[in-house]
Amino acid sequence: MMVERFKLCVSTFGRDVQSLKNSVIKAIDIGADIVEVRLDYLEDLDVNVLSSTLRPYMDKLVLTLRPRYENGLFEGDEEERVGILKQLSQEGPAYVDIELRSPMIQDLSKELMKAGITVIVSWHDFEKTPETDELQKIANLAMSYGSIAKVVTMAKSFSDNLRILSLYHTGDK
Repeated sequence: MMVERFKLCVSTFGRDVQSLKNSVIKAIDIGADIVEVRLDYLEDLDVNVLSSTLRPYMDKLVLTLRPRYENGLFEGDEEERVGILKQLSQEGPAYVDIELRSPMIQDLSKELMKAGITVIVSWHDFEKTPETDELQKIANLAMSYGSIAKVVTMAKSFSDNLRILSLYHTGDK
């Protein structure tokens, strides 16, 4: 029996819930296995409306509410952001993406995983690609909090790309 290791993920957003829903439907229709929804792009983030609108697609969604400190658009404080993610997580998304730099990573990841949610722990460097040993430490730390480590860097050379790809050879997820 072959284990499925890779899935096609499309990242999408909308300024309002209806356009976000339309983007999700389009991504699924063109063959995406998973759809990352960037909730921080919503101009009015009404959790109840969002929950009922996205409920039929939750089993294919990665919920992401990226804060300003990770180049996202969410302007609320960390407690508000975590509260929104917790509320939406009650709908049973396929994944929730939380930032390794979040001061609430430990408690939030434990709570989500206890609820049966697959947690993606992400780390971003928008300026450079660190050396391989540092990338490995970051990936290992991310894996200590979640099920999947997501390491995103600014690649400026072929060797930068190779350093990121080397993480696939050293980790399981």
